[in-house]
Amino acid sequence: MRIKVKYHIIESFDVSITDEDLIFNIDDPNNNKWMINYGVSLDEKISYFDIIVYGDTDLFFKQDIILTKGIYLVSEKFIETWQEIVGINDDVQWIEFNLLDSEGIQIPHNYKIINFTNTINCINWEESEFNAFDELEKDYNFYMPIFDKKRLEGLEYGCVDYERSIFISNVIKNSLEQYSLNSLVFKEIN
Repeated sequence: MRIKVKYHIIESFDVSITDEDLIFNIDDPNNNKWMINYGVSLDEKISYFDIIVYGDTDLFFKQDIILTKGIYLVSEKFIETWQEIVGINDDVQWIEFNLLDSEGIQIPHNYKIINFTNTINCINWEESEFNAFDELEKDYNFYMPIFDKKRLEGLEYGCVDYERSIFISNVIKNSLEQYSLNSLVFKEIN
C-alpha cells in the first residue's frame, strides 16, 4: 500500500508581531526581485536588494524565517537546519542583502535570501484566480491558487511560478518542526 505524501508551503508568522511593530520594504531599483526562487542562478556575493526595516529592529532578529513580498529572509540557524535535513546542493543559493533601518543606516546581520535555481511550475493557471500586475517580472497576486498535484508528486522541495513559495513534503516538514525555528509555519496544500 502506497503512503500518500502531503505537501506544504513554508510560511512565516509570529502572533506577537504586528504591522505597527515591524514593517519591511524591499528597495529593488534594478527589478531583480522576480528572479528570486524563479530558477535563476545569481551571484551569491552581490547584494541585489536593500531590505529596509521600519519599527523595532530587535523583532527582526527574533525570527528564523521572514516572508516578505515573495522573498524568504532566513537566519543562520534556518540555513544550518535546512542543510542538515536536505543537504547541500546546487539547487539552493543563499543570497546576501543589505539590511537598513528607517534612516538608511546599515544594520549588521547574518541573514540571507533563499533562492532556488531548480523550480517547478505546479500552478494550474486555468483554474486559479489571480491578477497579473506585470507579466514580464512575473508579478502576480493570487486570490485562489490551484495546484497541479501530478506535478507535485515526488517533489521533496521546490518553488512554483507565482509567489515563489517553498513547497516541501510532509517528511521535510516533520524534520523542520523538530528544530523549533521561530516564526516558521506551514500551510497544507489540499
